[in-house]
Amino acid sequence: MASYKRNPAREVAKAETPTQIWIDHAFIDESDLEWLAPVRQLTLWNVTTPLGFLAKLPHLDWLDLRGGTGVDLERMRGAHKIEYLQVMHVRGMLDLSLAAELPNLAYLELYGLPKVKELPSFKHCTKLERVEMGRLGGLDSFAGILDAPNLRELLLLNGSKVSPDDLERLKSHPKLEAFSWVDETVSEARYGPVIKALNKPSASLQGAPQWFDERAAKRTD
Repeated sequence: MASYKRNPAREVAKAETPTQIWIDHAFIDESDLEWLAPVRQLTLWNVTTPLGFLAKLPHLDWLDLRGGTGVDLERMRGAHKIEYLQVMHVRGMLDLSLAAELPNLAYLELYGLPKVKELPSFKHCTKLERVEMGRLGGLDSFAGILDAPNLRELLLLNGSKVSPDDLERLKSHPKLEAFSWVDETVSEARYGPVIKALNKPSASLQGAPQWFDERAAKRTD
């Protein structure tokens, strides 16, 4: 069988703007640092990067990691400006602890990571306000998310579970304002009682771009 060959990132990169880059099935090396230096929003779909590279991007505050393989998030160590992080369908992902070390993280999306058995505590992520997650079949609890002291919105998607302890913590979380559980894979009998017990407004389905736009608008009012 022929080995899979990745393309150089610069050959396949798609740019909505100089600061918004999408790279698909490619490799990044140190020579890419100059042209990627202005980037703020970076989507990497099955892309390899040198360790420490992402921390060298001075403006990177939005990172979307999709596909490929990896057991942890070591490649983003030191990228402390990140405000938005998505990790989706990364085969073999086990350890998300570095996500909980992002001091500016405001919005987190986790999806399609069935081998993750435990989430780290997000107690030090004081800016984390919104979390979306689904298809985390290995989890029995998402207690680590509920450690985030200023969590305002939680959206659960397909394949989610809410343990009795998680439900009690959801009820008592001092800042949680909105909650939704949208699951097309099970009957309402599974998620309906949780929604009823919490009795909170629904979390918005608007997505990250609009969420950040609205947050910025509120700050300028």
